[in-house]
Amino acid sequence: ALGMGEVKTENHQATALPQHLADRFGWPELTAQVTQVYRALSPAEQAQTSLYTQNYGEAGALDFFGPQYGLPPALCGHNNYWLWGTHGQSGQVLIGVGGHPDDYRPFFTSVEQVALHTHEYAMPYERDLPIFLCRGLKVPLAQIWPAAKRYI
Repeated sequence: ALGMGEVKTENHQATALPQHLADRFGWPELTAQVTQVYRALSPAEQAQTSLYTQNYGEAGALDFFGPQYGLPPALCGHNNYWLWGTHGQSGQVLIGVGGHPDDYRPFFTSVEQVALHTHEYAMPYERDLPIFLCRGLKVPLAQIWPAAKRYI
């Protein structure tokens, strides 16, 4: 209907929808889940909370839909998001979207999976995204940031 045919920019498993649409499915729901985790924190913790995602699509979702819920800007080391840095955030508390608990454990004393985001029409790598609540930052976020860089 869009006259674009099948456009593939990545080599991931196919879905029911073309990739350029499936990449964006579930964004409002993901943001709503992250908002629930954020709002369950005390106001003092919210003031020190950062959102971190594993790729720029997830970060874009939170940055697009998040302001209406009062969420802070998303942090992400993927591609150009890394260039935008930490926005001066402390990261004392971190809501991590995606990845594995071991991605966060070297940097936090407490890592707990608090939610699981899924959407049947999303790309396979965007389904079953764990959402982690991380507390007890071991080293300043600014020191960790250079190692977060991932250009792929």
